[in-house]
Amino acid sequence: MRLRDARRFTRALTIVAGCLLAIAAGFVCLRCSFAEPLTRTSYDLPFVWRATLDTHEIVLVYLDEESAKQLHQPIDDIWNRTLHVPLLDQLAKDGARLVFYDIVFDTASADPSTDTAFAAALQNFGKAILGGALEIVQPMGGVKQERILAPLKLLRKASAGWGILAFKPVDGDYGVRQLFPGTSDIPSATWKAAEVLGAPVAHEPRE
Repeated sequence: MRLRDARRFTRALTIVAGCLLAIAAGFVCLRCSFAEPLTRTSYDLPFVWRATLDTHEIVLVYLDEESAKQLHQPIDDIWNRTLHVPLLDQLAKDGARLVFYDIVFDTASADPSTDTAFAAALQNFGKAILGGALEIVQPMGGVKQERILAPLKLLRKASAGWGILAFKPVDGDYGVRQLFPGTSDIPSATWKAAEVLGAPVAHEPRE
């Protein structure tokens, strides 16, 4: 009986020691920078066995250098916003469920009529999401602060909503492995888009 009891005790002690070792290893991974690659791998591994998701319902429209040449627009300045009007009209005819702009329209156009036309097109479409920028401001010797650059009020009122365009946190390998739902006051633009589309995740508490 004593030998059997000793084996049981040893087995229980081994289990407890293994659990404590796993917990300790977890804390080390959380606190020590040398364990960051291992932490990132723990996020990535499940996707090795997941099938590629079908994204045929999503279409990306680029405002790139080639588009700027074809449309005679500046590469490093504000484009004529009336260019968005026929695009939004066409997307409405094609039955697009949502339009998501990852452009921050925080500066007024030189010609106010172009902003007015763009706002009217946004309102007519009905389900367009705009983005705002999240800037990190830290004066010399001061406290680091976050500042949000919102879209123009005219465009905000015409859209279905707006949110922050930001990835937080960004890992050391420039990968994004966690969803950023926004601040306590303003949601991220992707979260706002989920709300407008009625996604189940948007009905859960943001915290």
